[in-house]
Amino acid sequence: MPLEEQIQREGEEEREHGARQHQPVLDGISPPEHGQRQHQGVHVRLGGHHQGPDEIVPGGDEGEHHQGEQGRPGQRQHDAEEGAQLAASVDPGGLQQLVGQARHELPYQKNAEGVDNVNGDSMKVYNNYIHDICTNAIYAKGGATDVVIENNRIENIHGAGILVGFDTSPEYFDIEENPHYYENIRGIVRNNLIINTELSGIGLYASKDALIHNNTLVNVALGSVHSAIYFGISYQDWVSYAERPANVNPVIHHNLICEPTTVTRPMIEIRYSNDLGGLSALEGNPTMNHNCYYIAGKNAIFTDRRPGNILDNGTLTEWKSHISGDNGSIEVAPALNENYMPTNPLCAEMGLLFPLIINNQTGIDNMELLQETIAYINSNVFNFYFLIWSLS
Repeated sequence: MPLEEQIQREGEEEREHGARQHQPVLDGISPPEHGQRQHQGVHVRLGGHHQGPDEIVPGGDEGEHHQGEQGRPGQRQHDAEEGAQLAASVDPGGLQQLVGQARHELPYQKNAEGVDNVNGDSMKVYNNYIHDICTNAIYAKGGATDVVIENNRIENIHGAGILVGFDTSPEYFDIEENPHYYENIRGIVRNNLIINTELSGIGLYASKDALIHNNTLVNVALGSVHSAIYFGISYQDWVSYAERPANVNPVIHHNLICEPTTVTRPMIEIRYSNDLGGLSALEGNPTMNHNCYYIAGKNAIFTDRRPGNILDNGTLTEWKSHISGDNGSIEVAPALNENYMPTNPLCAEMGLLFPLIINNQTGIDNMELLQETIAYINSNVFNFYFLIWSLS
């Protein structure tokens, strides 16, 4: 299901739950009429298991579902032709900055994705400054396996910051390797700085064995749906044979979330939908510990929509009891410094492991620390970088 349709469904569910007075999603921008959607930006797609990049398309049609196409809601999240070739070069020296369409652009009239990996294995995204993107900054879905996203600064995003999985057409899955249609398997998201997103800072959709740790999220989930860390649902074109699994066995620890007083969304939300006979965003409980939560001037809230296990805007204490976990997590002002590192000793080892300093020539300027951080990664992991694309 495309992003705008996901947002519509989530907004409808918010009205049903009565969690708040309904407001139009994303600055009041409604989805366009048929045929109005444009496709601009940098879009990266990795196709097939055990392969390098399948397609890199700067600008033009990036192959997502067209509003003008025929079919039921959510059909064809990706419709690139099989065997697509490289449409742009890859800089072997490493990219440093990925610039998208500014956030003031209408999010449903422009679609400038940051990084979109569909069913690519062992992709590594690190040491990048990704900013001013109309939709999502980074996501790895469609069965993407062993993807590592680390040491990136992501800023001013009209969609979500990082999504571990999302919502992919079933034909893009390798059902021999992934018979249950997991969108993401063993994804790792660590040591990223995510600032100013309309949707989730980090979202998980139909993921299996995800590891989310030592990320700092500042001013995220500023819109009327999602949460800072969000468990979402995949529809996979609504077809009967796709399994649309819940997230399973996520491990989330030592993250830091710092929100402004204007935020109305939860720190954590687990979605449930009555669609297709009932769809849950999470199986069991997440494994969580030693996270720092802070909203200026008010208490953090936590929500679980699953029937029989509902928590509606609970406190941190209630959340810990609800999931029988998140031990060692605290609700305290982290007192971030200019590099978004916490100065409050109670938040030591939470959030970023080291500052991510922007260098306009080399991107994130912490190479020695970076190399130490990634030294244990298998040497044949694909190191993926990006060229700079400035969009008008």
